[in-house]
Amino acid sequence: IRTDGSQIGRNAAAKGTGAWIIFDPFEIDFDKRISEAVAGGTVVHGDPGLITSARCELTAVLSVVMFLVTNGWSREWPVTIELDNQAVVRKGSRQARWMTMDGEEAEERQVDTEAGSRVEDWLGASDPDLWTELVAWRTKLDLALQWTPGHPERRTRNTSRWSESDWGNFKADALA
Repeated sequence: IRTDGSQIGRNAAAKGTGAWIIFDPFEIDFDKRISEAVAGGTVVHGDPGLITSARCELTAVLSVVMFLVTNGWSREWPVTIELDNQAVVRKGSRQARWMTMDGEEAEERQVDTEAGSRVEDWLGASDPDLWTELVAWRTKLDLALQWTPGHPERRTRNTSRWSESDWGNFKADALA
């Protein structure tokens, strides 16, 4: 699962969106897995002066988590959401140890299911409303957030060298 947020403008003129894409994990053919993906997104609401890149990214993550839970996904199936916003993953990892940076294998991460589970854990963080909402929904999933590099089109124009993560980021970015 890949998410991305997009902020346009600053302060009173700020607008934001968030988007996500889920590739079929059971499809072996890479092209089919990408072409038959499920995608969605949301508009970031609220005071334009408070809309930031991190808020847009968090809104996308919350949107896909809500989609998964309301469509029957359960704790039996671990979920890793990849995003290209290091600040979001770093902020969250200070309060909750269920976020990882690129290169850490999901099996190697030490998951502390209690970390970040109280509203008080998020006081002082930017966007505490979204973080506490995410924590509440997270109780229904075995969820990890992981940072991965974004914008593969800036790193190489040769799309045959792009990984599945690169394609997911590119497509989520285009949707946002």
